[in-house]
Amino acid sequence: MFSDPALDTRGYAAYAGPLLALSMSDDHGFAPPGAVRSLLRQFTGARIEHREIPAAGGFRGCIGHFGFFKTHNAALWSHVSQWLGARAMAG
Repeated sequence: MFSDPALDTRGYAAYAGPLLALSMSDDHGFAPPGAVRSLLRQFTGARIEHREIPAAGGFRGCIGHFGFFKTHNAALWSHVSQWLGARAMAG
C-alpha cells in the first residue's frame, strides 16, 4: 500500500495523537502482528502503544481477527477500556 504512488499516505505520518493498536498472535489472515508493526511504522508522529495479545488469552485459546469482538472474549476488552479511561482522566 505505501509503495503505491497513486495513494496519498501523508496523513499517517501527520497524525500526532495517541494510538492504541491491538494485534492477535493467531490473526494469520488479516492483520498478523508483523503487518501491524509495519503499518505502525508509518505513524511517525503518533504516540503509539501496540499490544500483541497472545491467543492463549482468548476463549478456548484462540482469538483470530474478529474474535476480539465476540462476547466470549469480553475479558480482553479491558485493553481498550483502560486505555481510553486513562486518556479521559488525563483530560
